[in-house]
Amino acid sequence: MLKLIKPCSVGKLTSYTGGNKGNEHFGLGYIKKKAASKGDTVVVGGNVSGTVVDVPYLAR
Repeated sequence: MLKLIKPCSVGKLTSYTGGNKGNEHFGLGYIKKKAASKGDTVVVGGNVSGTVVDVPYLAR
């Protein structure tokens, strides 16, 4: 689900790497729970969109 809200900072991208294919991108960061949740689309850096997913290897 794409949330159309006034552009504002809701998190921080802490690391990034490209995938094996030239069009794959992976980032790790923090996002405010009230701003987005798993499955939501967010914009990073003003021009790159991404999907919020759970981090599968972290214990809670």
